[in-house]
Amino acid sequence: MFLFIIVGILMPIYLLKLYVGYKHEQIRTRYAINGNGKVVAFFHPFCNAGGGGERVMWSAIKALHQRYPQHCYIIYSDNYNVQPLTIVRKASQTFQLDLAVEEMKVHFIKLRLCWLLLAKYYPIFTLLGQNIGSFIVGLEAMLRCPPDIYIDTMGASFTYPLFRLVGSAKVATYTHYPMISADMLQVVACNQSTFNNRSIIAQSQLLTKIKLVYYHLLTFCYRMAGNSANVVMVNSTWTRNHIEALWRRTVVVVYPPCNVDNLSCLSLTNKKANMIISLSQFRPEKNHQLQLKSISRLIDILRENGSTERPLLVMIGSCRNEQDEKLAQSLSQQSIKLGIEDCVQFKLNIHYDEMARLIEEASMAIHTMTNEHFGISVVEFLAAGLLTVAHNSGGPKLDIITENETGFLAENCDQFAHHLYRIMQLSADNKHMIRLKARKSLEQFSQQIFEQSFCQHMSLLL
Repeated sequence: MFLFIIVGILMPIYLLKLYVGYKHEQIRTRYAINGNGKVVAFFHPFCNAGGGGERVMWSAIKALHQRYPQHCYIIYSDNYNVQPLTIVRKASQTFQLDLAVEEMKVHFIKLRLCWLLLAKYYPIFTLLGQNIGSFIVGLEAMLRCPPDIYIDTMGASFTYPLFRLVGSAKVATYTHYPMISADMLQVVACNQSTFNNRSIIAQSQLLTKIKLVYYHLLTFCYRMAGNSANVVMVNSTWTRNHIEALWRRTVVVVYPPCNVDNLSCLSLTNKKANMIISLSQFRPEKNHQLQLKSISRLIDILRENGSTERPLLVMIGSCRNEQDEKLAQSLSQQSIKLGIEDCVQFKLNIHYDEMARLIEEASMAIHTMTNEHFGISVVEFLAAGLLTVAHNSGGPKLDIITENETGFLAENCDQFAHHLYRIMQLSADNKHMIRLKARKSLEQFSQQIFEQSFCQHMSLLL
């Protein structure tokens, strides 16, 4: 009986491996891959979203193609109902990258099951649902186009054992954010209500214990999956600390490519002293509500000090889907409730040129996400000469900002508001000095450094 069970488990895996091997040869023939050329696949279904993760993926493809032009590059993509060339052109424009799609031999494998990755389909056990969903989407990707090298740039760790053990591929990952972290466990254990810990759970000891057991089981599975990767790169010191603790293996920090060169050319003069920029995707974890509350508090501080000046917060960001658009609308409604609607502007999905113009006009910037894994927009603020206040945690604290020298750190609306007020009161000379120090500190975050470092670590597999 035991033998039949073992055969029943192993036989489908063996047949699947045979099919994957046969399909791999078909793929090499289809794309005319000769000699030592390899199929290098990137798992990033939402590659058209326009965020920092997408910039990493496109920059990685560009860098690898320049060094290894003999290989064929695949993107496992959602079906956006647009031509691949349109997606590439948007990425090239959004991230100011020279992506020559015809020369790069980039092919899109459009997947049918990408909806399984969306959190909205898992109202409970969201992390488990999304990870099982990623496994199923990964299985579809492997069956349709099995690669030689599999690179995950969106954190779908449950796909690693699938591609390595069944697909016989070498696996690399660039991890932006740990699926689960000690901070998340602490939030649940301390009965704190946040965007990923509902108040009904936070108020119940029984539900809290159940969720902690659930998180610990997920952590074990996450560790097993993470150790299936051959090369593990992360984007910041904060992420490295968490991944090393969770996966119990050494990982390397490769800072994400930031638009340092272009933004460093923007003028540092003729800035509007009261204009504040916010730049991030409209997602709950970005904590835009704190920005609005901080502006409301700043207005109070200005009034208390006898000033009639009104700040102007320009919230720039992309919306990936209807859920993000609803969040932006709710933020607009909140600004009305706070009585600051005349002090807030929303700029959704704008072109790069308009974004650069607004950043050049502004004097300050605000970034409020707690435990931001890195903070590309914070680097871009500093490069553009914006006097920046970021949350006192994560990448901004550990990697980017030297407090009171290149920027400022805060934890609540009162601290954010007082830092913004303090910046508004600085002399022109002091503002200029901070801006120059900030720009000088950003060399390690350049596009060129990322490309060199990424290729160096990928050379172990290629």
